[in-house]
Amino acid sequence: NSGFNASSNVSASRITDAWKLEFRVNGSYRERSFTYLDPSTERDTTVVSVFRNYGGNALIARTVNGHLSIGGRAALTTSTFGNTRHSVSLAPAIEYNLFPYSESTRRSFTVQYAPGVLSQEYRETTIFQQDEETRLQHASTLAYSTRQPWGNINLSVYGSQFLHDTNLYQLTFFGGSSINIFRGLRLNFFGNYQMIRDQ
Repeated sequence: NSGFNASSNVSASRITDAWKLEFRVNGSYRERSFTYLDPSTERDTTVVSVFRNYGGNALIARTVNGHLSIGGRAALTTSTFGNTRHSVSLAPAIEYNLFPYSESTRRSFTVQYAPGVLSQEYRETTIFQQDEETRLQHASTLAYSTRQPWGNINLSVYGSQFLHDTNLYQLTFFGGSSINIFRGLRLNFFGNYQMIRDQ
């Protein structure tokens, strides 16, 4: 057996008393090769499994006061694991920050709600016999982050649900931490878990 993994994540954000801007691009590639003896031919057979996930999203919001912002978000993704050739979403968004936005470089605890539209073209026909579809959905995100002299912590929960059938939903849990060992050396930990129940 053999394998190869590669991933990248680039993000930029700017939060002021008037605006909240967030942009993120990410990608991951994973390849696994398995070799086994085929009893019917008595020869070695190699199977290659490939996982690709690429995407980007943006949030542009106007802060109403020190804790509330209103704007819109957009996302574009493609994923072999998610069975999507392409997925595009557009939605207005409203967000409340438990801490003042002026403290966002140090800490934030936000709740965001975004009702909008999602258009997807699937790689393989779904169990609902769909090759592509455009649906209304709503999504919520709960996120906490803190930056301290010793490092930082980022936690988030994201959920989305189709409005035509509330039994169809997705949930994503993410946790990450960066710990400063000493100047120039940092340990990074992260993990995520995803439940896809809308295909």
